Amino acid sequence: MVDNIQISAFSNRTIQEFNIPRDATSTVRLLGFFGQGLGWEDAREDSEEAGFWYIGPYRDQPPTVTYWQTENTDKIGLFVRNDSPEPSKWSRGLHLPPAALGLVALCEQTLLVPNDDHTQVLWDQGGDLLQAHATQPLCPHSGVLEFRFRDPFGFQLRVTSDPGYEMPGQTK
Repeated sequence: MVDNIQISAFSNRTIQEFNIPRDATSTVRLLGFFGQGLGWEDAREDSEEAGFWYIGPYRDQPPTVTYWQTENTDKIGLFVRNDSPEPSKWSRGLHLPPAALGLVALCEQTLLVPNDDHTQVLWDQGGDLLQAHATQPLCPHSGVLEFRFRDPFGFQLRVTSDPGYEMPGQTK
């Protein structure tokens, strides 16, 4: 882990919410993949809203992605059962169908970390599991490092350091 993180240099209040099925395995898959697997420190359920999870690499600090465990049958019906342990055991269960993955790649969630050292540490810390889920391995882009991966449900996340662009909802 990177010591003395200074994430307070910016605060992005724009948080994307992924809807995932509310079933017996969703919480296990979230906590297993992000916490046990990737070693991310922040995986907490909202104290007032059961089924709403905050997931992030740093405890109680941005960046954060949120997951809502929906009971909406129309939304749940968009998922298909995946019985394969590929790319990892956390992928087994309800998953976005292959036909949706291209669209998901166009609507990825970007998690901005303070600098390239953080991007590198998160990539290294994720090890074989992160590499198995990667849609783009660690590489330079726009002057900073980044990588992309799919979570256990098929949503795509991008981890990169702040390239210095002004982001909506961001203060520096």
